Amino acid sequence: MSKGSKAVITAAVITAAGGVLAAIIATSGSGSTTSPSGPTYANGTIQVPSGSGYAYVYSVPTSNLGIDQEGELTAGATVQIACTEQGPAVYGDTLWDEIVYNAGTAYISDYFVYTGTNQATMPACS
Repeated sequence: MSKGSKAVITAAVITAAGGVLAAIIATSGSGSTTSPSGPTYANGTIQVPSGSGYAYVYSVPTSNLGIDQEGELTAGATVQIACTEQGPAVYGDTLWDEIVYNAGTAYISDYFVYTGTNQATMPACS
């Protein structure tokens, strides 16, 4: 499945009556987003195996479920991928995504992130 284009309103002028007078809209077909002065991210959607409602996120790419766990994301949640790196295999997938999470970053196995490809969508983390 390929990513569709999306329109993002980056600025709008609202009238006193609450209507939109003007808006700046950017359209992207690449599936990535950019902040005006910041980094570019690839978008992904959390998918989980049947019967599991969420996927865990970690402070580092790890298979240590108890110690390095930062939280969890529910199926269907959208994430922003900052970079990727190799880590422990999860269902045979060794690619991990560093994502924007709780005003910082965290890692999630790419196995749980649908991006439209099985390849890295962002460069390697430095």
